[in-house]
Amino acid sequence: MTPLSDQDRLMMQRQAATAERRNSPRALIAFAVVVLIVAGVYAGLGFTKRNASIKSLSSAQLTQQNVQSQLEELRRLRNPETDRLGPVIRDRMINPLSLLEQSAEKAEIDFPQFEMERSESDNGVVHRRIFIFRQFTVADVSEVIRWAGLVEQDIEGMRVHSLELSVNSDKRGWTVNISFSRLEKKQ
Repeated sequence: MTPLSDQDRLMMQRQAATAERRNSPRALIAFAVVVLIVAGVYAGLGFTKRNASIKSLSSAQLTQQNVQSQLEELRRLRNPETDRLGPVIRDRMINPLSLLEQSAEKAEIDFPQFEMERSESDNGVVHRRIFIFRQFTVADVSEVIRWAGLVEQDIEGMRVHSLELSVNSDKRGWTVNISFSRLEKKQ
């Protein structure tokens, strides 16, 4: 074997380095790193979207619970005398106008002119008696609200059936239409 010259040794080292580069391509490693970075970003975005979806779901569930409780409250307010067994049906009241007048005196308003009594019937046994007062004037709306509250408090089973308020044309006081109702047995 002949000794190699420095130039031949240098040439062989260059060829070995070239062969080594071909055997371990850096492009594949760089590509793998880029894919890993993209996968990490994608996973991070997915995690962020997941958290946002969880928050949105929690908010929607809370909103649904609020709506359900408000619907239950609305049902209870529309028919306050309903319990699990059904509406409370009371015996016929003999003189409801005198009780309405007493509540008006307690509320410190002049008893308005009674217009009429109407009856709505669902079946042959039960009916809703409605007592209607129309077109009377009050100086302050709070007077009517106080009267309505006292009627509901003092007269068992009596509820406000409807209430309409409008400002007088002279802008002094209010014109009121109010009716009270009570669910009673027919006699």
